[in-house]
Amino acid sequence: MATVDEIKAEIFKVVFEAEAAGLDSLQAYKNAFPSAPDGPYWEAWACVESAKEKAWFDAMVRTIDGDTIRRASVTMAAPDTEAPPPQ
Repeated sequence: MATVDEIKAEIFKVVFEAEAAGLDSLQAYKNAFPSAPDGPYWEAWACVESAKEKAWFDAMVRTIDGDTIRRASVTMAAPDTEAPPPQ
């Protein structure tokens, strides 16, 4: 017999795969678990959205860090003279 955690993992998988494929994840959930209430779907959906949000923030941090590092590298490599006036 499956445990609650195994069932939740399967629900998460169904929702995640549907979202990744651009499909209606609620419909995929209802197809996979026709007699299930909506609550477990929303719990899984929130986890998927949270994972997407975390990935987005991580990408933003890497972008910002990359920009900061590039600017610092340029500044450190520049001679100790004033920058030319903007044109």
